[in-house]
Amino acid sequence: MNKAKMGKYIKELRKLNNYSQESLADKIMEMYAKKSYYGKQCSANAIGEWENGVTIPSQENLEILSSIFEKTVDEILEGADIETKDYKKEYFIYDDNWGMNYLDKNYNLYEMRNEQIFKVVSRFKELLVKIITEELSTSEDEEMRFLFEHFYELTDYAEKYYKIDSNDSYLLFKNAVIICLNQIRNEPFEEKYFEIEKFYTEKSKIRFSYRTDVGDATSTNSDFILNKRLDALEDWQKDMLLATFQNLDPFDPQPDKYGSQHFERYEKENGEYDRETYIKKQVAHLINHGAKINRYFLSFIEKRIVKKRIIDRLEELYDLCFKPIRLLLSNDEGKEEYYEIDNSPKNRFIKDYYISLKVSMNIIDGGSNEDLEEKYELIISNDYIPEYLILELLKKENIDTNKSKKYWMADFKQRYPYLINQWNEFKETEKKIADGIKEYNRLKDKLLKGEITYDVVERTEVGGQDYDEIRDYIEFWKKDLSYSEFIGYRDDQMTDELLNNIDKLSVSEIRNKYFKKEVRKVE
Repeated sequence: MNKAKMGKYIKELRKLNNYSQESLADKIMEMYAKKSYYGKQCSANAIGEWENGVTIPSQENLEILSSIFEKTVDEILEGADIETKDYKKEYFIYDDNWGMNYLDKNYNLYEMRNEQIFKVVSRFKELLVKIITEELSTSEDEEMRFLFEHFYELTDYAEKYYKIDSNDSYLLFKNAVIICLNQIRNEPFEEKYFEIEKFYTEKSKIRFSYRTDVGDATSTNSDFILNKRLDALEDWQKDMLLATFQNLDPFDPQPDKYGSQHFERYEKENGEYDRETYIKKQVAHLINHGAKINRYFLSFIEKRIVKKRIIDRLEELYDLCFKPIRLLLSNDEGKEEYYEIDNSPKNRFIKDYYISLKVSMNIIDGGSNEDLEEKYELIISNDYIPEYLILELLKKENIDTNKSKKYWMADFKQRYPYLINQWNEFKETEKKIADGIKEYNRLKDKLLKGEITYDVVERTEVGGQDYDEIRDYIEFWKKDLSYSEFIGYRDDQMTDELLNNIDKLSVSEIRNKYFKKEVRKVE
């Protein structure tokens, strides 16, 4: 019970009902008479003590105040109106299938979803601030529970604080908050808020997504819902989004992936597409909305030198580069038998790529030795699919190749993705084997000289390769930071420099200069 809060509430109700302290005391005395409370007295001084939180009303006075102000005793004790809300209607995206209720109506589900997320996150933050600065009313506690249970999850970090045994994650959260605030009661508000944030994480349904939302948020309209959501993020969340650029591109619409018609329509609506410009625009947008380069949030490389047995590596390389290829073929009697052939580039091509290459090029004849030689020579002699072949294939499909190259290349990407994948896969495999043969010969010479082991430089990236992994790592690293330390890792100077130079640099140059992975030697 908060006496000060209760007193403030009584004072507000008194003024709302146009009572002075004296007239309210007189009214209470009238109620005493009606209830036959003989001998009881109430004065303006007593009411002043209630309102100043010095004393609290007796049970009889609580019931009389309840009657006068038309409030429940619980509301007076709480020091606030107790509202009954249907939180399922208030925050309807708690239900993953909420959109089904609006399919036959003229609603913009995209905007509805984002407005709801903004509402959830904003209200949760309001309640969290109130937990730190005062305490929640009964209705606010019920609302906080609903939000926590449907949109947030308790983290392992909360175990550092809570002292109760329960399966109720919200009770564990509240207990952790109470104990934490007691331990750091002399810290400034920002430190308290930053520490309590470590007790929970957002469920995926309300997260601001790096791969989609960042791209959509680049509207210049500050009232656009995604910009409002971006502005409402915590500073560490904005830094996290920017740090993700180290390994991932933000959203890329890839209009050239879906054919020339889609590509032309996209450029008509959005202007000429340039991938580099599009991605840099999103990076700049994050910075303009408060994101900073934060070295503590960047992935890094752990480098260690380990000794390995030469014979083990030679065995691996033999299997990759020299081990005969086994083919299941029919013999003269029609029975299937395994045959071994040399592990050569041509035989690898015949086994894994010749038929698929013909199929992807819509060649359905049985083929011949001349055709096989032609296809092998084609792929072995060209790092990339030659332009003349692309034009031949497109003309067979009556594609207009008189348009700008970027448009007919979009048609090629749309119609021949399998050919492109197979071609690239063969070239990558052959490069890997060529490098493996060089390594095999080098290690074989070492073995013949009597050496048993060799040094291998192992590089392990500490961070993540997709957004969820990166987010998990950053939330893990953040738990060891205080708010003041977090602020210290935000590099204002480097961020400003990046923003000023962003149009002069390529995406690759930006990564190499401002998001380069630090190499840390591990003994």
